[in-house]
Order: sequence, then C-alpha cells, then structure tokens
Amino acid sequence: MNNNEKIAVIIAAYNIENRIEKCIQSVQKQTYSNWRIYVVDDGSTDKTSFLLDKVASEDTRIQVSHVSNGGKWRAHRIAIDSVKECEYVIFLDSDDELIDKNLFELCIKEFTNDEVDIVSFDYMRNGKVGFGIEERVCLSDNKEKIKNMLNRRIMDGNVCGALYRFSVVKNNYSIMNFNHEDYKNKFDFIRSANKIIILPVLGFLYYKNADSLTQRNITEKDGYYYLHAKVFIEKILLEYPDLGEECNYFVGSILLWTSEKLVQNRKNRKLQIYQPTMKEFRKYVCGHKFKNKYFTLEDRIKICLISLGMYRMVYKIYTKIRDI
Repeated sequence: MNNNEKIAVIIAAYNIENRIEKCIQSVQKQTYSNWRIYVVDDGSTDKTSFLLDKVASEDTRIQVSHVSNGGKWRAHRIAIDSVKECEYVIFLDSDDELIDKNLFELCIKEFTNDEVDIVSFDYMRNGKVGFGIEERVCLSDNKEKIKNMLNRRIMDGNVCGALYRFSVVKNNYSIMNFNHEDYKNKFDFIRSANKIIILPVLGFLYYKNADSLTQRNITEKDGYYYLHAKVFIEKILLEYPDLGEECNYFVGSILLWTSEKLVQNRKNRKLQIYQPTMKEFRKYVCGHKFKNKYFTLEDRIKICLISLGMYRMVYKIYTKIRDI
C-alpha cells in the first residue's frame, strides 16, 4: 500500500457529546492508518468541544477547528479548505460510525484504476441493511450514474457512504442553504467523476439520534426540501427526459417524508407549510404518481395511512410498542 495515499475524514460536529468519540474511534480502528481527521466544531454548547480537544491531544492525525455555528455545509467547506496532502476524502456524520475496519483499505484498492473517482458502499440503519448490494458495480455513463442516485437502489444522494478523489470534492463542493440537500453536491460529484465503483461492503452505521435531521420535529424551513427537489429534477428532465420515473420517485419520496412528518403531530397543522404540502400530497395520490415502481411496500402503506387520515394514530401505537 502506498503510504502517500492519505485519506481526509471530514466531520462536522455540533452538540454531539454522547457520540463523537465513538465516531472518531471507528476511524482509528481502520486497518489502513494513513488518514487525517478534519473535524469542525460548529459552535457546540455542550462538552463536544472539550472532547474533541482531548482526542486531538492524544492523536496527532486529528485536527480540530472551533467556529461559530454556521451549519453543516459551511463546516464541511472549512474542513475541505484545511485539507493538505490527501488524495481522497470521506464525509462522516458525527453521530455515525464506520463498522468495517477494512473499509478504507478496500476502497483504496479500487483507486489503482486512474479513472475511478468515487467508491461507494452500503450502510446499516436501525438494524437493517440499507441497499443490500450483492455484487460490485461499475458506473461510467452519466445517465446511469444519475439514474441510480435518483432511484436509491445501490446509492443515494447522501454525501456520506463513499470515498471520493479529493479533487472531485474540492472543485465541486457548494455550501447549501439547508441541511437536507446533500443530493445537490452528490449530483455534482458524480457528474464530474469518470467512474464510480459500488462495493458490496457494509461500510458504516447510521445512528438513530432523536435530535438528528430525520428524527426531529418538522419546521417551516423543511418545506424548502420538497420545493428545491422539484426545481432540481426539472433541470435533470431537460437533459434526460427518459428519467421521468426516477425523477418522479425522487421528488415523491421527499414529498412523502415531508407529509409523514407533518401528520405525526396535530400541532403541525398550524405550520404554514402544512396545507400546501398536503395539497401536493393529495395531487400525487390522485395523479397515481405514487404507483411508481420504485416505492417500497412500506412506502405504499404510509401513503395509504396518510390518505385515510390514519397515520398519526398508527404512528402513536407504533412508537409506544417500540419504546417498551
């Protein structure tokens, strides 16, 4: 293994004192040790700052920057601009952890082909495997890359879950307005990549944090997630009009996520985004767009329950059973 092939691990940390050490330790356990962690403390008010300084004092490969709170995307940009002498980069959420100690080594081997710019892998969430990738896949055609990002069968729009050639990230990374929109950066990364390798390797664990983006209560700002996604797919359809089913699924899954969050709590009816979002949801149902082949059985059950006004009741029962 060439010791010059250094990996930059980028982590944005905010008030994550209960998980940040496990996240960093999962990197330290990698069999490939030529890495450097660039972690940005994004204005934490708990013990996160102290813990980061502690681990950095114990391992010279860890670089910590303390900045005022400006969001995940700005923190990532600060880290990217701090990277030195690294050929590859991986993004790791501060409450997640790597679960295959050989992950870096397996990914690095794929870069022996100079045309490979991204190596993607699988994940686990809530005890379930994410994609269930069964064999190594190579994607070189832009249309195929975009199609697979949209349909979320072997990769998705999350910037985590892949090792990138650093130049691809540095030249294409943009600061987003909202934390939802990983997919805009992921889209630019995969468009500029020559080849993408997708490995049947269970690489990392998404931790179910009650305060994380996917678990917390919905806010007015979350309405932009769906609106921005609509604009995003409109641009894709101009270039690839035959990706209609994939685009419909992508934006429909975001609408389903938003609608699901809104109906979980009766108080959400007071939000300004409630009525327009639910109107869009009903339009999708009436237009049979939710019959798209990419929606799973679980998705279809949720759609049915929301349409029948039964989702909140079933969700309350489920959460009580889950917490027993």
